[in-house]
Amino acid sequence: MVSTTGDDLNSHAGLNEPLLDGSVYIVKPADTSLHQAYTFFTKVTAYGGSSDFFGPYVLNVGCFNGVVTY
Repeated sequence: MVSTTGDDLNSHAGLNEPLLDGSVYIVKPADTSLHQAYTFFTKVTAYGGSSDFFGPYVLNVGCFNGVVTY
């Protein structure tokens, strides 16, 4: 699960829920044409039911000030 905070599950409007691809989960933006950075946390739940948040992670999409130099 993807969240905007690391202490409560709040869905991220700009990101789709992670999709399982083989043995890894892939997080993709809802709109790949937007040029921005998304900061998010992931909530992981173990088989026994305990859970925790990990992050923050940053997903950079397209061209933005962080990667473009003039």
